[in-house]
Amino acid sequence: MQKKKSPIHWGGYAFFLVCVVIVQFVTYKGWLTSYVPMPTEVFGALFAGFFNPQLYATDLAAHMWPPAAWVLGVLNGDIASQIGVTLSVYVRGLALATFFAITIGILMGTYRPVFDSLKIMVEFLRPVPSVAMIPLAILFFGLGATMRISVITYAAFWPMLINTIYGVRAIDPQALDVARNFGITGYEALWRVTLPSAVASIATGFRISATIALIVTITTELIAGNSRRAGMIW
Repeated sequence: MQKKKSPIHWGGYAFFLVCVVIVQFVTYKGWLTSYVPMPTEVFGALFAGFFNPQLYATDLAAHMWPPAAWVLGVLNGDIASQIGVTLSVYVRGLALATFFAITIGILMGTYRPVFDSLKIMVEFLRPVPSVAMIPLAILFFGLGATMRISVITYAAFWPMLINTIYGVRAIDPQALDVARNFGITGYEALWRVTLPSAVASIATGFRISATIALIVTITTELIAGNSRRAGMIW
């Protein structure tokens, strides 16, 4: 009989632990520069940042259910609170990009006059790197969350827009003809035929945009974000 493979890849975890032990030994011996901390110090700082032991030791936490008190300590940790702010900006920027990209992409893919009107602007702005838009965003919105959201929206907008356009234009014309024969036209055809057929392409664009949005979120934090969060990233 063939042995069932374990879903857990123990070899990968073992290799990681070996690497941690090697780095710990090398840094402990002082063979690397002082800028490289020991893994034990890194994990200790990470735990202290994610978990607020002072809050856990208060009277409020003492009268709470232990798991609830632990969650409260995590939510009030220094790193956790800062991550919450960053994720909030990331989600809002990605949501705006998704809304505008799908809406404009469907219009450009469905109606030829809209495509011809916006094609030049799309081809002109799409190659511009999102990082190059940060100074312009600072000029318009200042050093705040709005600036970061605008840059994230700009960066995540293009992959989803292009995939939506191609997804809509790749629909089989026979599907639209069949819909017309059943009396489905206009916005109803857009909702019942066009959009479902383009979902796979839109999802591909969303996956790419989500990755780009996360990278741009960290970049904006480093360049023009809160100095506290930028310091934590460094």
